[in-house]
Amino acid sequence: MKKNSTEINKRRRETYPVKARLTKKKYYQKNKEPILKSQKKYRKETNYKDEKTPSQRKIRNIKRKTKYHFPIKNQLCQICLINKAEQHHHTTKPIEVDQFIFICLDCHRKIHIDIREVKS
Repeated sequence: MKKNSTEINKRRRETYPVKARLTKKKYYQKNKEPILKSQKKYRKETNYKDEKTPSQRKIRNIKRKTKYHFPIKNQLCQICLINKAEQHHHTTKPIEVDQFIFICLDCHRKIHIDIREVKS
């Protein structure tokens, strides 16, 4: 009895993800130490090296999400209303994804200089 080709293809689609998952799992188990070593090396060499606490990681993720979900397109600076906005400035503590203003680089510097002066 000859099987229908659609039936064979259906069976392949059902079993492939399981096989692929098992293959990846076996590879990871065999090469766990080199994989973890390379991940650790990557974290040391990239931006992750400055993150010492979970809150720093959280801030980085929020900033990344802000750039992705709220791109700066044809926005004017919300402070000086002259220059084209180039950056986001978060206005709340703790930092949240949707609590920010669009500002230009000069105004952003002024804000941070003022904050430093107030702290000292």
